[in-house]
Amino acid sequence: MDLCLVLTNGELDQQTAAVQYLLIVQQILSTLPAIKEQTLIRAKVPILRIRLQGPFAEMVVDLNANNSVAVRNTHLLCYYAFFDYRVRPLVLLVKEWAKQKDINDSTRSSFTSYSLVLMVLHYLQVLEEPVLPSLQQLFPKRFHGRNDIRTLNLSHPLEEIPSESNFKGTNISSLGTLLIGFFDYYAHEYNYDTNAISIRLGREVQRCDVLHGTNTFWGPICIEEPFTRSNTAHSIYDERVFNTIKQKFQDAYEILSSTFDLNKLITIPPPLTPTVSLTDEQYYSHQTGFFQQH
Repeated sequence: MDLCLVLTNGELDQQTAAVQYLLIVQQILSTLPAIKEQTLIRAKVPILRIRLQGPFAEMVVDLNANNSVAVRNTHLLCYYAFFDYRVRPLVLLVKEWAKQKDINDSTRSSFTSYSLVLMVLHYLQVLEEPVLPSLQQLFPKRFHGRNDIRTLNLSHPLEEIPSESNFKGTNISSLGTLLIGFFDYYAHEYNYDTNAISIRLGREVQRCDVLHGTNTFWGPICIEEPFTRSNTAHSIYDERVFNTIKQKFQDAYEILSSTFDLNKLITIPPPLTPTVSLTDEQYYSHQTGFFQQH
C-alpha cells in the first residue's frame, strides 16, 4: 500500500525535510506492537517502508512525505477507473501478469506498476473505438497540475463530456478482447523507436512532441508522467532486458489469441475471502464469458 503524508500544499525538499519527517514517523511507530520492521529508503522520493505483523502480517506500507505528484496522479487514475468498469480489472490483470513474468521491478530494469497502468490507459485511449478519453484534455480545470492537493476530492462526479468532444464511448468489447488487444498492441503495433505514451494528450504521439523542453532520460520506451512530463520508465535502460520484455508481450499475445484461456497466461491467485459461491456451471460460464462480447 502506498500512502502520502501531506503536510503542506507547498513543496518539501525531498532530500532533507521529507527525510526528517519520515524519521519522526519512524520513531513514533516503533513503539506500536503492530509494526514488524521499518526501513527508510533514501531514493529520489524517500519512503518509509513499514512491514506489519499480527493480523496484518502480509501488508507492507510505503509512506512518503508531501509527494504532491503522487497525490495528483492517484487522483487522476482513480477517475479513469471510475470512468469505465473495465479499467480496474484490466489494470489488475496486466499488473499480475507482469509480476509473474518478473517485469514489474524497476530495480531490475523493468516496469514500475505506475508505468504499467499508464500503458493500459494509453492503449484504451488509442483504440479505433476508444474506451477512454484524455481526462486532462476534457476537464483541464479539475486535473490541473497546480491545484491545491488538499482540495482534491474523489467524491465529486465528473461533469458531462463537452459536446464538442469527439469521444463517443461506444466501445463494448469484452474484458478478454481488450486484454488480447493490449498484448497485440505492444507486441506488434506500437513503435517504440519513434512514439511516446501520453495519457495527457490521449493519442499516439511522437517522441519529439513530449521531449521538447525536457532534459529527462528517454530510453527504449517513453512513458510520459502526465503532470511532470518526465519519463516514468527511466528504469528501463538496458536494450537486452527491454528486448526480453517485448518478447514477453509477444508470448502473451500468442498464448491468449490461440487458447483464449487466462489460466494459460497467469496463475490466478485465489481470493483471500470468497464473497460469492459459484456452481460448476456458473463458474464455467464466468470463465468463458471473459472472452465474449457483451
